[in-house]
Amino acid sequence: MRLISGLSLAGRLALGFGTILALLLVLVSLSLARMESLSSTLEEITVQNAARSRTLDVLGRSVARYVQVLAGLGSTDLEGGAAVLDKARAALAAYDKAQTESTGMLQPNARAQILLSLVNNKATEAGELIALGERLADGRGPAVPAF
Repeated sequence: MRLISGLSLAGRLALGFGTILALLLVLVSLSLARMESLSSTLEEITVQNAARSRTLDVLGRSVARYVQVLAGLGSTDLEGGAAVLDKARAALAAYDKAQTESTGMLQPNARAQILLSLVNNKATEAGELIALGERLADGRGPAVPAF
């Protein structure tokens, strides 16, 4: 305290403003560091999570499309069977592509991995169902495996 009181008024004002300026510089540097951290977090949320969401959306739409195709089998005649089968194959191909893209995108969440493995098992079974229909209908025409 004695050191400060020994200074002239100009010296004390300079010391006060210098201290304020130093604190302001520290505050600005901390703010910039936090903004950089926030920017990288925001990029992760927007870019990576958006890609993950798009891929999972494709998975869901592919499953829904396949279920719709299977539901339409009951009202399909023999001439439309080949088209229905092509739609089912396209839905499974879209699912397989999205499933391949989603590998590694999902964080190691145990519940999500269990759910995804159940869906993948059902997709595999659906592909096997189409292959079985094609084997059983060998030589009977392109529409027969749909039935």
